[in-house]
Amino acid sequence: MGGATDATGLTAFVTLALSTAGGAFDLPAAAAAATKAAAWLADQQSTQVYTSLISLRARAAAGGLTAEEAATAALALRDGDHWEAAPVSTQPSYYGMPATLDVEATAYGMLIVVPSEQSGEAVPSARWLVSQQSDRGGFGSTQDTVVALEALSALATQLAGSSDITCAISHLGSGEDWATAVAVGEITVTDANFDVVQSADVA
Repeated sequence: MGGATDATGLTAFVTLALSTAGGAFDLPAAAAAATKAAAWLADQQSTQVYTSLISLRARAAAGGLTAEEAATAALALRDGDHWEAAPVSTQPSYYGMPATLDVEATAYGMLIVVPSEQSGEAVPSARWLVSQQSDRGGFGSTQDTVVALEALSALATQLAGSSDITCAISHLGSGEDWATAVAVGEITVTDANFDVVQSADVA
């Protein structure tokens, strides 16, 4: 459960699971349990950023907070462009990778902010998350990788428009023409091919 080490954090995770199950599978009992748990969470106060974020997300999912209320509260906990869960020295470290709880906390913060009218506020955090990725696209652990990719995908979906984008590709010449740009071609991304890998031969 990542950084959830107390009753509030663990209850928040269960509440989020109940809300998701209640909505996805039309389970009134699960939704009702999530509502009760969210009411309990509203009376709890935590000094831990990680726990506070997962609690905010759970309460919003259960209908205990509006998207705007949750986003405003989450942004108040952000330190600069990302959320810091705990001192780095106390967090697991994997082969020099970034602090996993900071990655998770930032991803949860983004997942709270993205559904709101303040979704643009998640962009700096997305940039920070991308800067923490390894050369293989992952992060420090399986859990923080899954949550981070979910957050980045959510933001990309929210901000995606229907406008086509054309990228002109060029490179600098060689020899006496080293300062001259040599056109290679263009790649156009549309709604129809945005999920297709495209490449250009720059040789």
